[in-house]
Formats: sequence, C-alpha cells, structure tokens
Amino acid sequence: MNKKREAEFQKLRRDLEEATLQHESTAAALRKKQADSVAELGEQIDNLQRVKQKLEKEKSEYKMEIDDLSSNMEAVAKAKGNLEKMCRTIEDQLSEIKAKNDENVRQLNDINAQKARLQTENGEFARQL
Repeated sequence: MNKKREAEFQKLRRDLEEATLQHESTAAALRKKQADSVAELGEQIDNLQRVKQKLEKEKSEYKMEIDDLSSNMEAVAKAKGNLEKMCRTIEDQLSEIKAKNDENVRQLNDINAQKARLQTENGEFARQL
C-alpha cells in the first residue's frame, strides 16, 4: 500500500511539475507577448509623436505664410487705392488740359478768322489807295 501511495505521490508530483512547467511556459509566452505589444505600442506612440511634430511644424509654417500673404494683400490693397486716387487726379488734369486745349483751338480759330478778315480789309484798303 505504501508503494501504491508512493507511486501515486510520484505521479501527482510529476503531474504537478508538468503543470508548473506548462504554466511557467504559458506565463513566459504571455510576458513575451505583452513585452512585444508594449514595444509595438511604444513605436506607434513615437511615430505618432513624430507625425504630430511634423504637422505642428507645417501648421506653423502655413500660419507664417498666411500672415505674409495677408500683409502683402494689405500692401497691394493700399497701393491699389493710391494708384486709383492718382489715376483720378491724372484724369481730372487731362480733362482740364483738354478743356484748355479746346479753348486755345477756339481762340486760334478766332484769331485766324480775325487775321483773314483783317487781310481782306487790308487788301480792300490797299485797292482803295
């Protein structure tokens, strides 16, 4: 009976050792799987942080570009306003010059008509003499 118990005890001990080895093997596999998952998640975090930094840099560059373009647009709008004002002034001056030219042409025509009349009168006076 002792041998039977001893054999049963040995069998239970072997089963326990096998179960312990199997559990240790499973635990080691799970630890490795967890470590791999942690490493992979760490890489994903690093990649996401790099992408985030890149996007923040691009955002900053775009903001600076928008600010530059906005300043340029303001300068262009101001220059456009100044040029339009200058154009109106020049158009007004042109109108004045055209009016003066028309007046000068009218006076020249009057003078030429008067000259022709005086020449005619002079010719008549010369004939009378």
